[in-house]
Amino acid sequence: MQPRPEHPKPTFERKKWLNLNGKDWEFSIQRAFLTEAPDTWEGKIKVPFCLQSELSGALNQLSSARRKSLGLEGPPLAPGLGHREALWYRRPLVIPATWRNANVRVHLHVGACDSAATVIVNGNVFPEHRGGSTSFHFDITDALCPKGKENVLLLKCTDRAEEGGMQPCGKQHVPRAYPGPGPHVPTLYSNITGIWQTVWLEAVPARGHLKRVQIVPRCSEDAWSLELKPDLCSSCDGLTFEATLLTSRVARKMPL
Repeated sequence: MQPRPEHPKPTFERKKWLNLNGKDWEFSIQRAFLTEAPDTWEGKIKVPFCLQSELSGALNQLSSARRKSLGLEGPPLAPGLGHREALWYRRPLVIPATWRNANVRVHLHVGACDSAATVIVNGNVFPEHRGGSTSFHFDITDALCPKGKENVLLLKCTDRAEEGGMQPCGKQHVPRAYPGPGPHVPTLYSNITGIWQTVWLEAVPARGHLKRVQIVPRCSEDAWSLELKPDLCSSCDGLTFEATLLTSRVARKMPL
């Protein structure tokens, strides 16, 4: 059974989308300074559960000695992966045949990955995303292989909480300079490393598509209104944005 099969953004669900959650992901841990993907993989990991989660099944595939060497051994909580290590993911990408034409662009979405992530599709490296609690996406259309050839998705994840700075880390790390009473422990609950929200593909029209909509309600004593600000891609010239207002009495379509 696929975990988290629902669309992660139900108010912005497109007809053509593909959930990538599940057991089809492999993982490996290696030194963070290495830029090439690992030659060997340590096992399967179930996305969207983080490395330390029992539901991911990842840590059970590592020996006790391996977990200790990586700093992932409890008890009782699993610490985070140190900033000197990187967690790599790999899975094949099967793109529906109906998406492979000049009228469609394919976008890859990652709901959240803690905390710095680099996406690589068929050897094409996309800009690094920083922020373990924010979603991101890339247009991967031009990185896809011709029809009939396998596409491979890689994701490299590092956690830089130990480096300090402005990265929010909640209760995952207690600074060494913490002035409160002891015991001074490095973590207050199991840390999170890697993907922890849904990953999915979606097909959008090449001619133009809607990115997001900002809705601002305005109310007064005798009237109310909604201000809609659509964010469209740059190639939407000549298209019309239409909103439908659903009330208990009537549904109105309002071209803007």
